[in-house]
Amino acid sequence: MQFPRMVRIRQQLDDERLANPRETARSETARLLAGAPIRRGQSVAITGSSRGIANIADIIAGAVAALKDAGLQPFVFPAMGSHGGGTAERQANVLHHYGVTEEGVGAPVRSSTDAVKLAETPEGIPILFDRIAAGADHVFVVNRIKPHSHFIGPCESGLAKILLIGAGKPEGARLYHRAFARFGFPQTFQAALPVLLKHISVLGGLGIIENGLDQTARVVGLRAAEFLDKEPALLEEAKRRMARLPFSDIDVLIVDRMGKDISGVGMDTNVIGRDRPGPRIQVIFVRDLTPASEGNASGIGLADVTTRRLVEKMDPKATFLNCATALHLHLARVPYAFETDREALEAAIRSTIAPSPAEARVVWIRDTLSLGDLEVSEALLSEARANPRLTVAGPPHELAFRPDNALMDLFPAPAGRP
Repeated sequence: MQFPRMVRIRQQLDDERLANPRETARSETARLLAGAPIRRGQSVAITGSSRGIANIADIIAGAVAALKDAGLQPFVFPAMGSHGGGTAERQANVLHHYGVTEEGVGAPVRSSTDAVKLAETPEGIPILFDRIAAGADHVFVVNRIKPHSHFIGPCESGLAKILLIGAGKPEGARLYHRAFARFGFPQTFQAALPVLLKHISVLGGLGIIENGLDQTARVVGLRAAEFLDKEPALLEEAKRRMARLPFSDIDVLIVDRMGKDISGVGMDTNVIGRDRPGPRIQVIFVRDLTPASEGNASGIGLADVTTRRLVEKMDPKATFLNCATALHLHLARVPYAFETDREALEAAIRSTIAPSPAEARVVWIRDTLSLGDLEVSEALLSEARANPRLTVAGPPHELAFRPDNALMDLFPAPAGRP
């Protein structure tokens, strides 16, 4: 096949960056503790997310330092629902991938997938919470605020979500997703969070906003009573800052890697569309799975073709558990897996309405978090040149393959990320 020639494109994105996330986290946590109902020696459970949040170890370390300054005894617990295969050991491993270890953040990690039932909402929604964290004197929340890959509401991914779904462990996550189907996503949050706060002492939380380059832009401290009221404005800010694909009509999107550290569904649907509004993409070809996913390939069903390399890294049980918990079984469906990148790309291009392979509108990205640099085919070059936010950063070049017919990797890892 005569593959289209590719051109490196650089996208102008929001690049506001926090100079010292650790110190900001420390000062914001100290501000929240002022006047809080705490006593020296009390324990504090800090939420640990399964998402690949920039500088997460530093941010948690900053919160830990402030809690220790106040005479408290913090520890971290995985608040990730059914992620990590739904086991305590693998959820701790997920945090380890991000440097969230006792050595990395200055506090122990205590992992369990057991949950205790705290109460029920008037609608009958059970409120479940991590057994170890429920035994602590207080809870402190840390999470990134961003658009969710499926659900739409005033609060999406953020502090309220991790406190309910994440800290609810596998069974809590399963029950909350069923409540979303019955009562609606925002309505469930509005009903469940006040009930939880009557039974768990939440000292507050740090909402993390990232810029378009997947770097920490802001760390904002909120009191627990402010979560539902103030998260919506932070969510809107996150939407304004986030990167998106700069083309609305794409024949083939090549994605180097998907994974739970990239998005809850492996590839952010706010970027690729499919389950949310977005560009028209005829074929998505995903090449690999990130190590931090621990084999969880939730979202593989969003792709149209993939590689045997990715499928061999999948943990089918962990993938199915996560998708079944979220009531999205289609996200676990595995597309046809080709032996090589060359075969997969040939099949992808042949499956489009492009006049010829050389004229196909192809976009190639590292992952849906890394959209500053893209490779695009020559068919998109005039459109790119007409976009003031795009810069052509190199001459056209032929696609290069290694001897095993794998594409030559063109995107280095972003600073601070694996």
